[in-house]
Amino acid sequence: MIVKPRKIPLVILQLEALLRRLPLENTQKSVIEKDLALYKKGYRGERNFDYYLSWLPEDSFRLLHGLRIPEENNGFFQIDTLLLTEKYACIFEVKNLSGTAEFNPQLKQLTRKYADIEEGHRDPISQVYLQTYHFSRWLKMQQYSTLPIYSFVIMSHPTTKIQIINNLEETSQIVLHAHAVVEKLHQLEKSSNHRTPILDDSILDNMTSNLMQQHTPLKLNVLKKYHIDVAQLITGVRCPNCGTLPMKRTHGRWFCLHCRHESKEAHWEALQDYALLISEVITNRDLRWFLRVSSRNTALHILRSTACTLIGEKKQATYRIPNDE
Repeated sequence: MIVKPRKIPLVILQLEALLRRLPLENTQKSVIEKDLALYKKGYRGERNFDYYLSWLPEDSFRLLHGLRIPEENNGFFQIDTLLLTEKYACIFEVKNLSGTAEFNPQLKQLTRKYADIEEGHRDPISQVYLQTYHFSRWLKMQQYSTLPIYSFVIMSHPTTKIQIINNLEETSQIVLHAHAVVEKLHQLEKSSNHRTPILDDSILDNMTSNLMQQHTPLKLNVLKKYHIDVAQLITGVRCPNCGTLPMKRTHGRWFCLHCRHESKEAHWEALQDYALLISEVITNRDLRWFLRVSSRNTALHILRSTACTLIGEKKQATYRIPNDE
């Protein structure tokens, strides 16, 4: 059963919004596009892995994707996919690399080789071991029973060639192609080490609920990261038909001067862009600036019609923009 579905990472939504709002001549655009492509590649790899996980019997497992859990030291640990059963847990670190992936556990190094090019990557085996350590500490801090935890690095690209320099026997039990995960889990289920349940359903339900409550999505300050001043952003409502900015507000509708398209709800994307790039809380004045509307009453109508939550009163009033979910 999927307890926490995999969602598009927030950073992807943020970078897409940023690209929509930057002038063509902005020098940071190519850097942002490159970073966005890498994030999307990683997300596609995770989705490829999800396809194979969908073959598992729903009543045997609890799956939580994309967890980010706070630690004692004010930091966080992240898990691509956590699989929980009454007998054990599995942590999966997913990598989407084409070509040859060469693992050297002794040097804690991953090298990707493709078309006569070699790239060094952060060692995913060390990553998943660290995640396992953090999760085991979390179980202890939350006073759950000790649960065996298995760590796996999943190569989600179907044609990736895996090479292991040393510690072949041990490493080959950790690094798997995505299509091999079902067989691996069946082996764990049949293992003599896992005949007796450690947790019952009520404890598992409590554990997954606790993880969901503690999950804290990562939201980057992308303007700061790419050294972009808010004044550089293109404001206005974008046409959902042709992408032109800005649309004109007239008689309660948005009208595109370029393609003549009309819409009542085109402002929704602009509000989401504001939340992704600037703040999840907005004032009437800031909405008028970002959407390019002059009337305070029009801005108030938009805020109310989009179910923005009122915070404060009168001149101090602000509004929380709802998530696009």
